[in-house]
Amino acid sequence: MSQALSEDLDQRVLVCLRDGRLFLGYLRSYDQYSNLVLEDAVERVVVRNEAFADVPCGLRVIRGENVVLFGRVADESGELRMRHRLRQVSEEEIRRMQEAAAADQAAVRRRDKLEWPVFDDGAF
Repeated sequence: MSQALSEDLDQRVLVCLRDGRLFLGYLRSYDQYSNLVLEDAVERVVVRNEAFADVPCGLRVIRGENVVLFGRVADESGELRMRHRLRQVSEEEIRRMQEAAAADQAAVRRRDKLEWPVFDDGAF
């Protein structure tokens, strides 16, 4: 993979990590382990496929073992298409939306846990 990365040096790239986080930035360097250095990086936070925010994080070093998806952002038309489908919000608003989404997921998990039948006779 690291040989193919040379074509993307100094290009704007999108990196998706194993934990689901997305980073956009300019690929400035990489090594034989596919560790990446992104300059002018932003973390793109998307909540419920309805809103997103770009949180600036400056220079970002990403371990190669955490990279799931890597690709060049060819032009701004892709950015415009995303803004057409999702609305861009502030960092504070996206954090509030993340908290609300996490609370909703926790409520669903609690509800699902309560719906399992419980047998008192000890038989399976």
